[in-house]
Amino acid sequence: MTIAGLDPELFAAASVGETPSSVQDSGGSGSWFYATLRETDSPLPRSLWEADLAQGAVAERLATSELDLSDVIVGSSFAAEDPGADPNLLRSGAGNVLSRQFFSSRTQSDATVTDAVGDILADYGLEGDVDVLRPLDVAVAVTVHVRSADDLRGRLGELQMEITGSPAQFEGVYLEIVAPSGPLAILASSSRAGVGRQWFDPASEVALGVPPHGHMAPVPG
Repeated sequence: MTIAGLDPELFAAASVGETPSSVQDSGGSGSWFYATLRETDSPLPRSLWEADLAQGAVAERLATSELDLSDVIVGSSFAAEDPGADPNLLRSGAGNVLSRQFFSSRTQSDATVTDAVGDILADYGLEGDVDVLRPLDVAVAVTVHVRSADDLRGRLGELQMEITGSPAQFEGVYLEIVAPSGPLAILASSSRAGVGRQWFDPASEVALGVPPHGHMAPVPG
């Protein structure tokens, strides 16, 4: 059910099983999420983000009396179907996340979500593609097409936060900024897994508004 609400073709396999013995020995209890992923050649693969979403949605579906989803799915192990993939890209885990969260986009149609995100992009003078996924509530994958990093005018952090919403309206956001030369930035979050990932083209960080050490700048109040 969860994988059907994502892009099933990105998953070679997905299952819930026993927690590895090394985790059990350190006091961890609960189940473990396993996935084998396709299309892992991006600097931050969309399949990896969708695996994070799947982990969180499965944890929520399995939760009974647990208040923290990391007590349901303790962690995860992701592998690439392509034996030549970089294993460092597939690191995973589970954050401390409250169960039974409600994301406001749950009741919205795909068209409504797409239009709303498109309006946000237009406010920034940008255009892009929006894919709506439903692992449980709604997640969005947004690809923004730019001529160069300068089109962001240093506002990448603001754009990500506005799409996400406050409180968060989506259970996950994958935001990719793409120029003719290739990807410039990829930001991925999965609220139910408690996982956030990011990648930046080093030559574009200043124009994008990325401060030193790869952290997003705070949005002015």
